[in-house]
Amino acid sequence: MRNHILVIGLLILSGCTTFPENYNEAGLQEEELALVTGSYKPGIFYTEHAVYISEVYDENGNQVLGNPNPKSWDYARLEQVRLQPGEYLFYTRCENGYSYALLNITLLVKASKTYLLTCERIMKKDFFGINVLDKIELSVKETDSYKRSINLNDKASGDF
Repeated sequence: MRNHILVIGLLILSGCTTFPENYNEAGLQEEELALVTGSYKPGIFYTEHAVYISEVYDENGNQVLGNPNPKSWDYARLEQVRLQPGEYLFYTRCENGYSYALLNITLLVKASKTYLLTCERIMKKDFFGINVLDKIELSVKETDSYKRSINLNDKASGDF
């Protein structure tokens, strides 16, 4: 009985795994790091998709954030990450209460900049003329330290 309780306790704790949200091998000050964040406006009845960052890879293909165990069922759900400047590949998950899309995008992040990832629902009309979800696209908006927004052309899309 005691062993069963121990096993159940360990299983519960393994579901509460946390993953690092910063990559700063250069030892930069926090204000010199880039901030990449997702948008979280689920809306009424989960009409919008939230963006979670699950893995981040550097330009050499080395994983710098996320779950380092590829055989694990536990994927990271990071809402924001801070990174030293450089080019990174982001694996993201756009989800609401009813659907999700796994999208990836490559970004060149600059020091002291903020990048906002958003999921956009692309609709199409079906055979009966009813709007249905066709695909989900991931877009990026860069904001400098003065909070001025700049739209980037970087987009990733995933068929639904």
